[in-house]
Amino acid sequence: ELVRIRPKEEILDTLNDSLLNRGLGFEEEMARYCGRTARVRARVERCLDERTGRMLSMKSPCIVLDDLVCEGVYNASCPREFVPFWREIWLERVPPGDGDGR
Repeated sequence: ELVRIRPKEEILDTLNDSLLNRGLGFEEEMARYCGRTARVRARVERCLDERTGRMLSMKSPCIVLDDLVCEGVYNASCPREFVPFWREIWLERVPPGDGDGR
């Protein structure tokens, strides 16, 4: 399924004062992808807490998109290419035939 990442202004409207939506943050690095079309890789309902090794169940599942990773543009000390989690409200479906995957 193809989706388009909503404009930054629309995403900011969904965030609280701490730039969170139901506990999930929106990073400046992610704003670079606003307006871009991407393919949905997976719906994430559980994730591993790297500090504790515990499996966490998400109260509100999120989405992982193909080929979108942290490139360290805004945080030069980014230790690796982490995969950002997206809220569905930050994405819009692209009708078939109306996107090239980028």
